[in-house]
Amino acid sequence: MKKIIFLILTFSLSQSFLICQSVVISEYFNSNLVRNEWTELLVIKDNISLVGFTLRDNAGSSGTPDSWVGGIRFRNHPLWKNVRSGTIIVINHRRNTNYNIDTDKSDGYVELDAENTDYFEKRCFDCDTATDWGFKALNIAQTSDIIQLLDGQDNHVHALAHIPVVPKGDYVNLPYPKVCRNSSIQNNSSLRIVPGTNLAAYSSGYGNSENEESNSFITKGKPNNSSSYQNYNQLFWRSLRHPEWISPNLRIEIFHDQNYLEWNKMTDIFPDDNLSGYILVRVIIDSVAYLNTPEDGKIYFVGDKIGSGEVIAVINNSNLLNFYDKYNQRCGTEYVYIVFAFRFNKDDLGEDYEPTLARGRSYNEISYAQTNAIKLYPNKPKLNANQFEICKGDSFNLAATFNDNFKEIIWFRNNEEFNRGIAKEIIIKENGFYYCKVRNEYGCETISDTFYLRLKPLPKNDLFVNGDKISNDTTIFKC
Repeated sequence: MKKIIFLILTFSLSQSFLICQSVVISEYFNSNLVRNEWTELLVIKDNISLVGFTLRDNAGSSGTPDSWVGGIRFRNHPLWKNVRSGTIIVINHRRNTNYNIDTDKSDGYVELDAENTDYFEKRCFDCDTATDWGFKALNIAQTSDIIQLLDGQDNHVHALAHIPVVPKGDYVNLPYPKVCRNSSIQNNSSLRIVPGTNLAAYSSGYGNSENEESNSFITKGKPNNSSSYQNYNQLFWRSLRHPEWISPNLRIEIFHDQNYLEWNKMTDIFPDDNLSGYILVRVIIDSVAYLNTPEDGKIYFVGDKIGSGEVIAVINNSNLLNFYDKYNQRCGTEYVYIVFAFRFNKDDLGEDYEPTLARGRSYNEISYAQTNAIKLYPNKPKLNANQFEICKGDSFNLAATFNDNFKEIIWFRNNEEFNRGIAKEIIIKENGFYYCKVRNEYGCETISDTFYLRLKPLPKNDLFVNGDKISNDTTIFKC
């Protein structure tokens, strides 16, 4: 019974720590040369400051780590402030000209060496920064080691370890979240969290169920894989990198020659970095089945195609929430507008060529705003008669009836326009074929049936005087 209670308590503690987790250690690489070693961090919490954080290791020759040696403290530098969720930080344990240096976090990736004094300061716990830091600190022991991350107040943040025996001492005393593999580590091999489908995987404790140690599938700066689990971890990483958008909503107003779009804001707690924005796509509804979602890592421009859809705007500002689409869409044809949210810029190192690499720009493919737009034709106007006869000199009131609002009515006789305005009823006197065209506020038109007006000839009245027919130009005198 006590054992069950202990297990439940341990699980509860690990889950409670995960709720406010800020950063985790995702992978570290061991080599017989310390200059080749590195540690990979994954930022979980959005808009955090890493100023004052410490990365350190704990080595032991007996199989149980028992000495916190040394590491680095993150300096008070803008690079470590307002760090966005999903940012990947690779720290090379020593300066190595074969490794990248990338200190532009706008793409969500940072890589630099622990000896870079612009961004780190050396820190010792059981070493001397002047004499043996370079030999002892962040030098992974093959038998057993713990890599630990501390916050600015030296509180535990996360730990990743390998220990071939049942842990005791320093590892056991660490609170959760932590992961420890039950083994040593080979040279030129890495220990990584895998399959790593969620945050709980980074707090699995002692055992081998949520980690892998091998010299294959080493993915520095990219989601973790193994021979058994490939492309699982990338789903979790990508979910961290794209911006959240709670209850996205898109409103549209349709005008004659353009459409006005307005949407609610994504979740962006630090919009001043201009790393978040929106991409707008338009597609005809008949082709919506062939519309794709934006592809992570790809930068789109206006006019680009995403499946059957066309990119109509790229807005690099999460606070800009409207757009005029100056597109005179066809009447009677329905279109679909979609707004996707994104974060981060193009990857500086060009490692964004596959979405599964979780590098560069990241799009929220799950939660997006969508609405439909259609310019409706006005209802067909009905004339009050099909044909009529009047005598020459008389007139007829021709009227059109319809239910829709309209902007303009144009009347035609024998296909020639003779009246334009808002008159639903007109007076006509001339012989011919009449019809009207109704135009609504969208510029869509509907034509009525044709009405025929026939003029009857006037009756002939002859005048006779003394039996003679009087002609038109005759003058009659009466005495």
